[in-house]
Amino acid sequence: MEGLDVQCRQCSRVLHKTTEKYNPNKTANGSMVELLPKWKAWGWPLFYGGGNSTTEAARMMCPHCSGRLTENGKLKIKPKPKPVKTQAEKNQDYINLTMQVNEEGKSQNTEMHECEFCGRKIKSLVGYRAHIKACKRKYNA
Repeated sequence: MEGLDVQCRQCSRVLHKTTEKYNPNKTANGSMVELLPKWKAWGWPLFYGGGNSTTEAARMMCPHCSGRLTENGKLKIKPKPKPVKTQAEKNQDYINLTMQVNEEGKSQNTEMHECEFCGRKIKSLVGYRAHIKACKRKYNA
């Protein structure tokens, strides 16, 4: 498994990644993280004030800002970014969400908005909002 990015809780920088010894269910220690190669090449220490694989969670400090890397013994893992969709993929998603072909081959809008006051079904969200305002006035809601 590829190492996960560890984010500093204070400065939000990513200077470490997890090792194969990382277990999210256990209290973190120095053996669970390693400095990213870029910072290692610059001669940065693993933690502020030194440290090694036996360093306990409370002493795991960011080498950049000296902020804690752990809270209650847990590392803050930076979430992986979602893949960016092309415009063609976005367009196809929109078509799939809003249109459906019925048995006769005619396209129809699949999303219907139902009025909670009178039960009328309306295709467009704009029309639905206008209808709701009118129904609220009519039924004094």
